[in-house]
Amino acid sequence: MIAHGMVFSDTAKQAMARGLMLMGLTVAVVMAAGTQAMAAVESKDGGQVVSQSGSAVTDRNGQPLSAPQAAAVAKEFADDDPFEGLNRGIFAVNRGLDIAVIRPLARGYQTAVPDGVRDSVRNFISNLGAPVDFVNSLLQGRFSDAGHVFGRFLTNTVLGAGGLFDPASDFGITKVDADFGQTLGHYGVGTGPYLVLPLMGPSDLRDALGGGVDMVADPVPETLFPQQSRMSWQGARYATMGIDFRAQNMGFIDDTFATSVDPYTTFKSFYLQRRAHLVGDDKGATDAGADAWQQFQQEEQERGAGTNPNQNGKAIGVKP
Repeated sequence: MIAHGMVFSDTAKQAMARGLMLMGLTVAVVMAAGTQAMAAVESKDGGQVVSQSGSAVTDRNGQPLSAPQAAAVAKEFADDDPFEGLNRGIFAVNRGLDIAVIRPLARGYQTAVPDGVRDSVRNFISNLGAPVDFVNSLLQGRFSDAGHVFGRFLTNTVLGAGGLFDPASDFGITKVDADFGQTLGHYGVGTGPYLVLPLMGPSDLRDALGGGVDMVADPVPETLFPQQSRMSWQGARYATMGIDFRAQNMGFIDDTFATSVDPYTTFKSFYLQRRAHLVGDDKGATDAGADAWQQFQQEEQERGAGTNPNQNGKAIGVKP
């Protein structure tokens, strides 16, 4: 059982093995698609591509960037978004669902559920994600982080009532998130084209496929739940995470939609900068993007979020 030192059952081991076997296929698909997308982009206007919408590029506060900053940001991000028209359509649908369903649910969740209960739900779900974090940390050669994940899991499972509470943070064992998209990036796999996923929000081909691998390799459903209940568990888990995420980031998301000239570009810029930071390939990031990322990171820390600089980058995407 997972609660006893992360020793997995045979079915859980098989699930992890299947996930790891997908690594080679995922690498090949991402690299092939990324190469094709870049070739298509470079064929337009000698590689100089502008936003299909012609919208202004804005900073965190929705203020238009200066011409040199906008040109730098446009050059950096345009090549990553060959499917901009489709992405904007999905973004608009997601926004509609956010207004009609997700935001009201998140607001009701904030109002009806006490802070302490929401914290416990978040802690419990986070604790169950430890096996995936642990394996990806090992795959990336981040052995210290893997030790943190294991120590945090053991501490919170034993002393935190199965993960409902977080005594590990009181002991200085910080949270570390690691996913297979980061693992692919660690080994030099490119992001591929930028994507906006239905309900999930900003992503790219590498992270979308990486998320699928993480889901298949996750031993928790096969360890804790009978086969007929696993899909229900996964659905409830991700729905709860989405509502909680929206509730946690209510002000940030609402303010961005209210103040940004082009929220699509703003969220895309944040997402790509964040993920680049996590996999360590942001050395060429624009000054404008880096400044925006640093400002967001500071605001997250002031809100008490993001206890570790390696936390999962999807926390800054617009997950409606």
